[in-house]
Amino acid sequence: MKKYFTAISRFTGRHSRLFAALGIFLLFIIYQSNARFIAGSDVYPARFVPISLVTEFNYDMDEFLFLRNNDPKNWAPGAKYYPVSPGKPYSDKCISNSPTLIATLLAPFYIIPFGIMKISPQHYLVFYMDKMFASLFAAFSALFLFYALRQKRSPRGASLLIAIAYALGTGTWVHSSQSLWQHGPSQCFLALSLWLWLRSHRYNKGYFWCGLAVGIAVAARPSNSLWAMMLFADILLLRHGRRLLRIIRAVLVNAARNREGRAYRCLRLLLAHERPIFYYILGGLPSFLFVAIYNWSYFGAPWVTAYNFLGTGLESTLKWKRMPAGILGILFSPSLGLFPNAPFYLFLPVSIWIALWRPLGAPRRHVILPILFIGANIILYSSRIHGWWGGWSYTYRYLTDILPFFSFLLFALWRVRIPFTRKAKSKIIPYLYFIYRFSLWSVFGLMALWGIAVQAFGAFIWSGQFYYQWKEINQPLVIDFKNHAPGTIFDKPSPLWSLDEKKHLIRSELRYFKWDWANIKKNSKKWVTTPKKVYNDLFVKKHIKYGRYAPIILGIGEP
Repeated sequence: MKKYFTAISRFTGRHSRLFAALGIFLLFIIYQSNARFIAGSDVYPARFVPISLVTEFNYDMDEFLFLRNNDPKNWAPGAKYYPVSPGKPYSDKCISNSPTLIATLLAPFYIIPFGIMKISPQHYLVFYMDKMFASLFAAFSALFLFYALRQKRSPRGASLLIAIAYALGTGTWVHSSQSLWQHGPSQCFLALSLWLWLRSHRYNKGYFWCGLAVGIAVAARPSNSLWAMMLFADILLLRHGRRLLRIIRAVLVNAARNREGRAYRCLRLLLAHERPIFYYILGGLPSFLFVAIYNWSYFGAPWVTAYNFLGTGLESTLKWKRMPAGILGILFSPSLGLFPNAPFYLFLPVSIWIALWRPLGAPRRHVILPILFIGANIILYSSRIHGWWGGWSYTYRYLTDILPFFSFLLFALWRVRIPFTRKAKSKIIPYLYFIYRFSLWSVFGLMALWGIAVQAFGAFIWSGQFYYQWKEINQPLVIDFKNHAPGTIFDKPSPLWSLDEKKHLIRSELRYFKWDWANIKKNSKKWVTTPKKVYNDLFVKKHIKYGRYAPIILGIGEP
C-alpha cells in the first residue's frame, strides 16, 4: 500500500501540467453544464466591445442599436449604467464605463467569427464566447490559487480541497464563471499575482511577471489598485527595509559632504539593491499606459475615467450609508452573507492565528498582513455603499474578488504541529494528530459541500424571481420623499412609489413585512416595524433577503 501511494505521488509530480490541464477542463465542463446565461447589463461592454474592435476598430458601441431598442437615446436594459456622455470628443458616442483592457485582450479571438465570417452581433455565438471566456478565467483562478497554496508548502490534498471549495463553493461559480463580469478576470490575475509574488520572494526573481499580472488586475478592476500599492511597499520596504534606509542615508550624507565618488557608489548599490522594484514597475507599465491612453482618447485626460460621468442612478449606490448594517448583511445575512453561504471561511480566524502567532520557521507576517489589509478594505468599502448587495445578483457578489485571498489564508490549517520534547514524548501524540486531521477534513469537507450545494442551486435553479416578486406583496406603508427630494414633482403617488414622469425618476422605499405566506393577506396591516424605523432603515436594502423578515425594494430608475 505504501508503495502504491508513493507511485501516485511521483506520478502527480511528474505530470503536474497534465493534471492542471485536466483540472481546468473539468471545471470548464462544470461551469458550462447549467446551459444558462447568468448575466446582467454590467457585462455588455466586455461582451460587445471586442466585436466593435474587430469590425469598426474603435471602442464605442453605437452600432449595437438592438441593445437600445433601436433608439439611440435609450440603452436597454441598464439605462442608468452605460450611455456615457463625457463631452468632447465623444459626446454623441456610447462608451463603456467599465474597464476595457480585458475586452481588448480577447479581441483577437473575435477576428475570425465576426471580422472575417461577418457573423451578426445578435447571434447566440456572442453569448457562448462570453461565457466560455468567463469560465476559463474562473478555472485558471482556481489553478493559480492551488499553485499559491503549494508555494507555501501546503499539503497537496489540502491545497486541492481548498481550490475546489473556492472554485465550486463560492460566488466564483455563479458569478465569475457565467459571464464576463469584472470579477472573473480580476480573480484570475489577483490569484496569479499572489502566486508570482510568493514565488518571487522565494527565488528572488520573477518580479516583472508579478508586476504584469498586478497591472492587468488593476486595469480589469480599479479597486485592485490597493493590492498593487501593497505589493509595491512590500517589495520596496519590507524585504530589506533597514538596509535600504542605511543606503539612502549614505547617499545623502556623501552628497552633502561633496564626496561624489562615494555618493555615486552608494547610488549604484541602491539601484542594484532595489532592482526588483524596477522590474515590478516595468511589468505594470503596459497596463498603466493602456488605461492612460484610453482615458485620454475617450474622456479627455489620463486621470479621467468613465466613472466621472455616471448618472445619479448608479452614483447613488456609491455614497456612504449605514456601514454596520452593510457589514452584517454582506457577511452574515442568510441569502447574501459570506459565512452562511460559504461556511468553510469560518476557519479563517483559526488559520490566521496559527499563521501569525505560531512559529512556522521564517516569518509569515509580510505575507499575511497585506492580504488581511486588502480583505478588510474591500469588506468595509463594499458594506458602506448604498448598493452593497450587488444588484439582483445571487449571494455576495462584491466580495468575489477577494475570495482568492481568503482561500489562500486557509493554508495554515494543515500546518499544525503539536510540540513535545524527547523526554515527554508520548504515544498519544500520533492519535492527537489523527483526531485533529480527521476532524478538520470532515468538518471542512462538509462545509465545502454546503457551499457547493448553495452555488449549484444558484447556477441551475435560481432565476431572481423572488427579487421581482417582493414589490408585488407590499401594500399600505408609504414614506413621503417630498422633504428629502426638493424640486421633485410627484405626479402619480402610489402605495409603492412616487414617479416624476418628466425625469423618469423613481424613488425607492424600504419596508419590512412578516414572512408568513399563509397569512400574508390577513396580516398585511400588522407591520413589525414603525414608520420611524423604516425611515431610519431606508437605505439598508436587502439586509435579510430570504429570512424571517424580508425587505420590500423598488429599484432606482433612470435619472
